[in-house]
Amino acid sequence: MDFPCYLVALPQMQDEFFSQAVVLLSQQDDQGAFGIVINKPIEVEGNDGNHQVVAELRDAHSEKVYEIKDNLFKGGPAEDQSIFVIHEDENLVEGGTRLGEHLFLSTNPTVLQSLLEMGQSGPKRRYFLGCSAWSKGQLESEIRAGSWVLLPFQEKFILDEVDKQSSEPWTTRLWRKVLLSGGLDPLTLVSQGKSDSGYN
Repeated sequence: MDFPCYLVALPQMQDEFFSQAVVLLSQQDDQGAFGIVINKPIEVEGNDGNHQVVAELRDAHSEKVYEIKDNLFKGGPAEDQSIFVIHEDENLVEGGTRLGEHLFLSTNPTVLQSLLEMGQSGPKRRYFLGCSAWSKGQLESEIRAGSWVLLPFQEKFILDEVDKQSSEPWTTRLWRKVLLSGGLDPLTLVSQGKSDSGYN
């Protein structure tokens, strides 16, 4: 499987956080694996007194604080104090990873600051708190157990618009879309102890 690719939770996934997760898997080698969950938006409440999730980024001198309230997602349970961004600005690639022709992943504070200063006029992007990481052999074991399937990467799903008007949660709808794009019907998937991802 080429990287990046999608690591998609199968219905028998037991972990509550990773249930119906679509992970952008950017690295997998003999040291472990790394990715970002792309379909777990952080719900931000309005001015009704409920808790509001805000991610903060300080500039290089710790003098100015940038707040991220919108377009904020949970990238995974690891490094949950770190902010990652996936964006479409080819001028902001320093220290980042090219995911596709017009798509980049970065955790560089300078890149994050530049994107935040652009406001609504900037390129499409999405911010993530935390990431997903597996130790050596851990992910391979989970795939063989039938918890995950690997599917080819498609850029169109990364910045898919979050539609909150549907009766079905957007998290579930994007999960279904990615599985269907790989020829898998979520309604017919059953646990068989292994997947079709090449791990036996």
